[in-house]
Parts: sequence; structure tokens; C-alpha cells
Amino acid sequence: MARVSITIPDELYDEARAAGLSPSQAARTWLREELERRHKLAEMDRYFAVLEAEQGPITPAVRDDADRRVRAALDAAEAQWRATHPHA
Repeated sequence: MARVSITIPDELYDEARAAGLSPSQAARTWLREELERRHKLAEMDRYFAVLEAEQGPITPAVRDDADRRVRAALDAAEAQWRATHPHA
């Protein structure tokens, strides 16, 4: 297993420890979640490229509608995450 060192403010470390959180575990969790997010974005980009090749360019109206839907989904996901991670 690789070992890395990160620097965080003392007060953040103290607050995390007082909350019963392991900074090392939190960093591992964040890194896994960030990698998963990036993989999903790359997969979505590939899907849109195929869709655009098959259907033609995406119109601004369709893009705006998709943007609104994605933002609503992200807002809901963030609210759910915050509800399950109250000390984050």
C-alpha cells in the first residue's frame, strides 16, 4: 500500500478527530468518490459523442434542458449526501 502525506490545518485535524473521523479514511473515501465522479463524467462524454454522431449536434434548447435536469439531480444528490455526512 502506498503511503502519502497531506497537510491540513491543525484545527481541521482536531475537529475531525473530535468528531470521530479518521483523516486518512476520509481522504481515501474522497479520493475514491472523486475518481468515480471523473469516470462517470468521461463515460457521459463518450455517450454524448456517440449520440451527437448519430443524431446530429445538440441544440441550445436541449442542452439548457439537460443542464437544468442535471443541476436538479446534483442538488438532490448533494442534499442526500449532506444528510448522511453531517460532519463533513
